[in-house]
Amino acid sequence: MGGDVMDITVRLYKLHDYDLIYLYKNLRFPIKDAMKKALLAYVRNEPVFIDFPVEKVNQDNLTDIKSAQFHLKLDAVADADAIEYLGSLKKYYRNSFLKNLLRGYLTGPASYVYESDFNENDTLKREERIKNSMLGIESLERMKVRKKKKYVVLTESEKELFDMTGALDGVDVVIKKD
Repeated sequence: MGGDVMDITVRLYKLHDYDLIYLYKNLRFPIKDAMKKALLAYVRNEPVFIDFPVEKVNQDNLTDIKSAQFHLKLDAVADADAIEYLGSLKKYYRNSFLKNLLRGYLTGPASYVYESDFNENDTLKREERIKNSMLGIESLERMKVRKKKKYVVLTESEKELFDMTGALDGVDVVIKKD
């Protein structure tokens, strides 16, 4: 370990990757970790299946989202075999390959995310039947929710301009030096 890092941008599109975006954005599924595990398992011929959460969400966070992206980091030394394999793929297909590979290593299809009103009990039973016939299932910890900043950083002169318009009413402002 400790070599350079290959940083791969992976893009998910709501129209084509709704299942993955749903798991990632609504259920905080650690998609980067899962995708890296799937890639390494595939390249190294290691048997593993990755469990994913099955649950209804009270508020769908995907209304205004058309796409999402994240970065997959591979260590040049520890993950050299995976980097070499990715280099052998057809040009422009790496993103599609990685998403397809992840789906193949999940413990079944996340088809319930497409149902308008899925029965959680029936879905859990179906998922359990699929999982019971597999060996080497791994569960990953969910991603932590990052706290978003609830303030704006402005110079004093910028703050004065915004104060005149009333645009900052109810917004906390941190002043930086001009």
